[in-house]
Amino acid sequence: GNVSAGLSVLVARDIQCSAVTSIRRQHYEYQKLKVFTNQTTLNIINLYVKPTRVADNYPIPLLFEELSGRSAVVIAGDFNIHAPNLI
Repeated sequence: GNVSAGLSVLVARDIQCSAVTSIRRQHYEYQKLKVFTNQTTLNIINLYVKPTRVADNYPIPLLFEELSGRSAVVIAGDFNIHAPNLI
């Protein structure tokens, strides 16, 4: 069978953060953390997309929603994007 280990983000003990969202779908896993500092809140998005090469399998609406917010955002992960016409 196909085993999935899941997503993880390591945060130092002295950094205040909270897990906000964890979504697991057939074609992707999405995890959102909020990291709090003295001046701001940083949203960290961790994303894994299975290598299906089908654009409809990407969680584009979730990413646009994050980018349209007021908080700073870091989006990281394994997107398995294959776009040969961009090279």
